Amino acid sequence: MPDEIVFSKEHVLIARIVELAQRDPAIEQRLLALCETGLPPAKRLLLAKVIGNLGACPPLQQVSVSSMTETPPRSPSKSGN
Repeated sequence: MPDEIVFSKEHVLIARIVELAQRDPAIEQRLLALCETGLPPAKRLLLAKVIGNLGACPPLQQVSVSSMTETPPRSPSKSGN
């Protein structure tokens, strides 16, 4: 999904993703795994809202909502020259 996509009805999208995750444990596990990836800020915020509405967030095992809303550190860029 491109970074520049703007969701006009974000609450509907969040509710639908939560509904799917509640029905399918594989989707829930994938969402939790996404918490550990370097998503762009807008997508991290959306994921944080989904996890918050999911109510199945592990008790601070590996995932924390506050860390999901922070911008991940950038990797040092490699220069080819």
